[in-house]
Amino acid sequence: MSERHEIVELTDTVSLGFLATDLVLAMGRRLRDEELTDGDLAVMHGGHDLLQRLGQPQPSLMPVVGPRFLTSDAVDVEVFRAARAQEPDEPVKAVIGRMASLLDRAIAGSLEPSDAEAAGQVRTLFMHLGEITLSRADELLTNPHREQSTWTDPAPTSTS
Repeated sequence: MSERHEIVELTDTVSLGFLATDLVLAMGRRLRDEELTDGDLAVMHGGHDLLQRLGQPQPSLMPVVGPRFLTSDAVDVEVFRAARAQEPDEPVKAVIGRMASLLDRAIAGSLEPSDAEAAGQVRTLFMHLGEITLSRADELLTNPHREQSTWTDPAPTSTS
């Protein structure tokens, strides 16, 4: 794997981790009826846009906004895996679509008491994503150049 690809993958992983952590905290504040900051709303919009994009029949690239570059296949795969793990018996796009819809209502401040369980599922999804990205970032930082191709390895030399 090239150094550039590793940097891009690490950036995407860290960005998803920050988004996940911040979204869990913002949703907690929303559920406690605390006032949300502009940053909370921006994070919730980022999570909503990511889920909405992935819930579409043909996912499209997410526009790059600020420091969050959540456009890689690796990010998409992690979100799909987390959603599949959370609801293994349901179509993953349906799960993602429901969560995007709930985030839309949370952003608008129109959550109902009956939304508490679904909001908890959104928080659980993003908590799981935070754990996945922490593990992935650690792997990327501790095992650089882990998939080096044999054609790039130096040729063996004889000591005789």
